[in-house]
Amino acid sequence: MVATSSLELGIDMGAVDLVVQIESPPSVASGLQRVGRAGHQVGATSRGVFFPKHRGDLLQTAVVVERMRSGGIEAMRVPTNPLDVLAQQMVAMVALDEWAVDDMFDLFRRSAGFASSPAASSRRPWTCWLAAIPVRTSRTSNRESRGTV
Repeated sequence: MVATSSLELGIDMGAVDLVVQIESPPSVASGLQRVGRAGHQVGATSRGVFFPKHRGDLLQTAVVVERMRSGGIEAMRVPTNPLDVLAQQMVAMVALDEWAVDDMFDLFRRSAGFASSPAASSRRPWTCWLAAIPVRTSRTSNRESRGTV
């Protein structure tokens, strides 16, 4: 049994046979993602049960479930300039491998979230953003070093 307020975090839950959703999920995509955590293996069918918390939640739950079954997923919107995501990705990238700043800049400016951004055509915003991220290194121990990748 797993009890959590969200199954959308991308963490590996292990073997989940059934997702029990208390209250309607906020969207069809969220409902599918949460139920998709059950039976998360080749050939398995994901199973979920939804329990509305109150009468007002009953209609929304019914609509979400109906749209989940019919594939009526909301349109996806790619956020522009998601700097929080950029910071997380940068930390994950340098945790696994060494990256040159120029290579990292080239990679991110081609991604969907930054391709139309003014920051994609100039290194100045990128350099300022990079300098704003605190990074700890073995040389700094408990002190923060700005802009060290």
